[in-house]
Amino acid sequence: MKVLVSARCKPQSRVIIKNSNYTYGDAIDYFARKISNENTKILIEIETIRHEIRELEDSLKKTKRKIEHKREYLQLLESRYSDEVQVDEVVMDSIRAIRSIAETFDCEPTEIDRFTGADTLEFHAKKCGITRLELEELLRRKL
Repeated sequence: MKVLVSARCKPQSRVIIKNSNYTYGDAIDYFARKISNENTKILIEIETIRHEIRELEDSLKKTKRKIEHKREYLQLLESRYSDEVQVDEVVMDSIRAIRSIAETFDCEPTEIDRFTGADTLEFHAKKCGITRLELEELLRRKL
């Protein structure tokens, strides 16, 4: 049984079909077999998956480049960062004075306010131009 099918195609396709000695019906039947053929479906799926893999590989390369750039930037920042505290002479004088007071009262340097009756740590911090917390941190370190 045959059915009537009408279709529009490119002029080049019309010329190819005419020159092939096939009828339009034969060409449509051939095309229908091609797209329904199991191997053709598998081949199309293979090509699709290969394309997806290429896209994923490209994405992976971009991600690896981004990671490498971030690592380089991290190394740059780490090279600029110094764990060593640069302490000027005024701060060192205050630290020495606080430690001397702490030795006199036999206490920790951060606890001298309890023994002096004044806010000695705050006074020295303001004198040095740093916060009290920064001064306490410097006192905890063995400078």
